[in-house]
Order: sequence, then C-alpha cells, then structure tokens
Amino acid sequence: MYNNAAGFNEIVRLLGRGRALIGFPGAGGTLDGPAVRCGLIPQQPTTLGELDGGVTVRLKQIESVFERAGFPTVISRQMDAWLKTHVAFITSVAGALYMVGCENYPLAKTPDGVPLMVCGVREGFRVLHKLGVTVTPFKLRVLFEWLPFAVPVAYWRKYLNSPMGDYFLARHTRTGREEIQETGQRI
Repeated sequence: MYNNAAGFNEIVRLLGRGRALIGFPGAGGTLDGPAVRCGLIPQQPTTLGELDGGVTVRLKQIESVFERAGFPTVISRQMDAWLKTHVAFITSVAGALYMVGCENYPLAKTPDGVPLMVCGVREGFRVLHKLGVTVTPFKLRVLFEWLPFAVPVAYWRKYLNSPMGDYFLARHTRTGREEIQETGQRI
C-alpha cells in the first residue's frame, strides 16, 4: 500500500508477480510523539487490486480481512490508473498547501489558493487522459471534470476549513515536505 505513479515493474522485480498485490489505505494519520494517531478517511475507502485487474480469491480474502478489521474496503480493477489519479490529485493539493506554509485553514480562506488547486487537479487529469489513463475513482472525475468549476472549489474550501483538512491533508503534507527534502539531500 503506497503512492506510486511509476507502475509495478519494480515491485514485481523485487517480490515476484505472484506475491504482489497493490493497494492504497483509506486512513491517514500523524506522529504524536512516539504514537501514531490515525483515522479513517470517509471519502476514500482502502482500495485493493491485482496487477492484472482481475478479482481473485486471494484479493477477496484480503478485502475481507480489512473489512473485519474495521477498514471500509473496495476492489479496483484499475489500480495503476487509481494510483496515477491520486498522484495528480495530491500533488496539486500539496502544492497549494506549500503556498501557505502547509496550513489548511489559511488555504481555505485565500481567494486564489483553492481555485488554483482545482485548476492543478484538472490539468493533471487532462495529462492522464492524454496518456490514455482513465481517471479513477469515478467520483473524482465527476467532481473535477463534469461539475462546474465552482462546485469543487466550494467543496475543497469547506473540507480544508475543517479538522479533517488539517488531519488528512495539511499534516501529511508537512511530513512529506521533510521527506522530500531529505531524499533530495541524499542524491
């Protein structure tokens, strides 16, 4: 379970095709001293899929394990597209948050921040379409591509102006910035 837009070649090389299963968690969290605090993201269930898009017995079994553990879970036949869509989405969100010091409440209130973020997501989705990648999950296509521009702007202003915007987006983006800087120093 990780964020990856580069495809599955490396994981298959390391683990072997029969041992690889792709997923993305429907939870987010943060370090609080020595403890990890996490919560479920209502809009994003844990998403699982096979490399070839099939629905196998093992995939259904793993879905069942997550469900029994309290994680709402869905199966995607398009995990590669799902992960590429997530990268297009989250890089625009992170870029907007970086503009305001990774603080969600000021971002929600800036006149241009959220509209610029929505433009970034829409541009990322246009790139995916040009590359032949289907934007998935479908609800993101509807929100960003089919509805009038004002609708995703209003939705994300409200989300960013909430504790969930802090917990699931701003805190994660702050941590990600440090990780990116650290990685850049090792190159």
